[in-house]
Amino acid sequence: MCKRSSCALITADAVIHLGSEAIWRENEDQVKKAIVIIDPSQRLLTDGTVVGWSVYTTRGRRSQVVYLQVWRPVSPAENRYLRVGETGITALWVGHNYFTLFPADRIPVRRGDVIGIYFPSYNPIPWTGVPCRVEGGEHLFKYNPFRLHMSANEMTFERGSSDSNPCRKYSLNATIMDDDG
Repeated sequence: MCKRSSCALITADAVIHLGSEAIWRENEDQVKKAIVIIDPSQRLLTDGTVVGWSVYTTRGRRSQVVYLQVWRPVSPAENRYLRVGETGITALWVGHNYFTLFPADRIPVRRGDVIGIYFPSYNPIPWTGVPCRVEGGEHLFKYNPFRLHMSANEMTFERGSSDSNPCRKYSLNATIMDDDG
């Protein structure tokens, strides 16, 4: 059975949330210019469309731009993913925010897709270190992606190391309308 903060949830007949609960968390990323795939083992279980994002932003990173992203595994063994789509937001206030997407901004997703974030400066979305649920659940990252041709939609990521809280819950989830609903 899924718990709200640990896996994809079905909350209504055709609505799924992928990610973790958007609540206050104690940690902030200390790096700049990075892409993070939050938990590659937390995959979408059905095809659908991202219709909104629930995010909690923190005081330390106010007015920071962040891109909420969907990634598709190309070669999971090599940590290679294809960027499916993204939504750019600016964290202008502290606390919970819900961003409803207009039809033209919605992101079509498929079974197996995962979510991530790209922050060109500091990341305004906090996280909590958690025990890894499964092998392969460590977050993936790429620092300074613009030097690595950010315009390319396909990237190979590095795996979070055991000394840097490899498994994390970020205060972010995608609201997805299930195609089967």
